[in-house]
Amino acid sequence: MTTRYIKLHDRIDTARALSRKDHSDKEVLKRGVLRAGSSGIMDADGAIAGACHRVSLLRSKGIEIDPPTEDKHIMFELGYANEDEIVKQLKRTLQPGESLLVEEEIPVEWMTTNGTRVTGRPDIVMVENGKPVLGLELKSVHSVWVAREVLFGGKPKLNNLVQAAHYMWQLGEIPYKLFYKSYSQLGQGAMGSDFVAKLFPSEGAPGSEYVDYTEVSPAQAAKGKTPNVKHVKQFEVIYDIRFDKSGRLEFRNEKYQDGPWESTIVTRQDIHRYFEYVSQMEKKKDLGPVPSSVDAVGNKLNYQVCKYCKLKDVCSKPKPYDQWMQEVTALVDSNKK
Repeated sequence: MTTRYIKLHDRIDTARALSRKDHSDKEVLKRGVLRAGSSGIMDADGAIAGACHRVSLLRSKGIEIDPPTEDKHIMFELGYANEDEIVKQLKRTLQPGESLLVEEEIPVEWMTTNGTRVTGRPDIVMVENGKPVLGLELKSVHSVWVAREVLFGGKPKLNNLVQAAHYMWQLGEIPYKLFYKSYSQLGQGAMGSDFVAKLFPSEGAPGSEYVDYTEVSPAQAAKGKTPNVKHVKQFEVIYDIRFDKSGRLEFRNEKYQDGPWESTIVTRQDIHRYFEYVSQMEKKKDLGPVPSSVDAVGNKLNYQVCKYCKLKDVCSKPKPYDQWMQEVTALVDSNKK
């Protein structure tokens, strides 16, 4: 009897292609709709941060500037698995009267003043006796630099905060948490230099429990040699978030419930202003400024967020809206070839 050969790569590729088709079909139905998953802020002076308003506009038009490659598919799949695992864990600990709702089961929607729909799907909402009592925004961490920011730096990423704050606002400002989780050792093979080592806790310092270090012999120690960072261990870090009385977002590490809340640059009004602005960009033919490269508390980042965007060359110089849109379309078409 001849055993039929099954090429597993082909099956996986087919499954991903079918998932992409499902995604694309759903995106067609969302043309003209702005997404809470691409949330930004715009202050009273017109400065923008968080999600890029230009990318948010293109997404509402069904224009995808950065289709996922195979490596990104794998990363996204871990993100989906992360959500499934946390749902499974929470279901095992539900108290009487509690239940969980996920994504499509508890969508949010509102309209800008010109009638543009803004929609979103919170990751997880805990319900008690039919009333939402806790929302969760889940993020899986795949980069040592993200770990440095959200774990060792003690601050959530700005775009993650804005997205979670948007859902919290639309769900009646229920208690909300931003949950980061890393399933892998991060930074292996790239952490040995003295420069990189200085960016992470030294052995014995606060935060060093999340790091593995190289061994140093007594002879090396006698010469002043100190352990280098080998890698960052797997970790979880959870932030509570809330709006204060003035509508400004605050966060606090869940581990330190008695500690102070830290104020951010995010306000409820600035999220609303951002979506009002994006909803009028096409009609007014207004591209606005490039997004500010700042963190959650307004500190300038040590890199430019636009540098890592596929549109960096298209947006590098000011130009009329129509010319910009033509160049974006040409870029997207060339990437399909």
